[in-house]
Amino acid sequence: MKFNRSYCTFKAGFPQIFGVSWWGTKSFGFFAKLTRAEAARLRPKPDDYEERWENANYKIEPGSTKVTDLIPVFRYAYEKLAGKGKH
Repeated sequence: MKFNRSYCTFKAGFPQIFGVSWWGTKSFGFFAKLTRAEAARLRPKPDDYEERWENANYKIEPGSTKVTDLIPVFRYAYEKLAGKGKH
């Protein structure tokens, strides 16, 4: 884990895999290190994509966001960047 001013990230060795980022004073979301094409293939679809950081962003809506829905996204990002699996 790495904690910064605006985000907290899960790392496998050096590369960041996924995490939580604060988008403002009242909003935050999850991010995963994926290419735009990879993010488009996975479900759920990201709410936003940052080309600069290759972050697929998923907004957290209190009361409606289910973290368990994002497990396939986190698993894919981990397996890809940690070198476990075929991607």
